[in-house]
Amino acid sequence: MLGRFDASSFLFFLPSTGPDGAQVMARRVQEEAKKQGLRDVVGDPLSISVGIASMPHPEVRRREDLFARARKAFVEAQKTGGVVTSA
Repeated sequence: MLGRFDASSFLFFLPSTGPDGAQVMARRVQEEAKKQGLRDVVGDPLSISVGIASMPHPEVRRREDLFARARKAFVEAQKTGGVVTSA
């Protein structure tokens, strides 16, 4: 399932998919965007950063916890331009 996370971010829900499977999907999305030559509104190559949070996890008790972990991982991924899985 795909939805909007905020003004410039999307959120994928991947039921029955663990962190490893989510990383595979993230890499495929990044590779396909590069292959397709996707560009942003000013014409620069599209940069895709992916933050991954999963459950069950001892620190995830509510959906807000999961979203907060995903946001934190996403911010870290933006800094590196890659994929970050929350610990």
